[in-house]
Amino acid sequence: LSGRSRRSVIRAQLDLDAIAGDQPYDPASLLMLSSMNPPYIDIPLNVASQSVLIDGVERNLGVTLDMPLLEPALRELLTEGGLECVDERNKADLLVTVNAGTRKGNRMGTLHFSYLDLSVSVKRLSDNTEICEVAESNIKGAGGSFSQAGIKAYSKAKKVLEDVVLVELMKRL
Repeated sequence: LSGRSRRSVIRAQLDLDAIAGDQPYDPASLLMLSSMNPPYIDIPLNVASQSVLIDGVERNLGVTLDMPLLEPALRELLTEGGLECVDERNKADLLVTVNAGTRKGNRMGTLHFSYLDLSVSVKRLSDNTEICEVAESNIKGAGGSFSQAGIKAYSKAKKVLEDVVLVELMKRL
């Protein structure tokens, strides 16, 4: 199963060779057995995916973003990975906490640099066990102001979510 697939089928099929074993058969019986289609049954499965609640804080230069930039990207990646994103804690199996913030870097003439520090923690809510935690520091953005550079760093962090965070999470689920 992968992606959004919620249905699968298990096929159980009779192995005629295993039933026959090593016993000698006459040529007519072998011909008959080889021409038979072995009986089988298909068992449909409806697979329930794990549900995820995404929480956390995203700040640019100490100011909380009115519109989060990483949360929607993470939501999309997790959904594509086969997880279901929910908005209520009591409906969630997992809690993903995103903490991200930018800080001022250097300036070269009119070009400003800001750096993003990002941590993502995933916990199983049933027993509060941490499944994984990933931290990335110094994701660099450049722009006409420190604020613009911080937003550029957030854009680069979306790739980090896909390449590092999602890969690590899927390994552990």
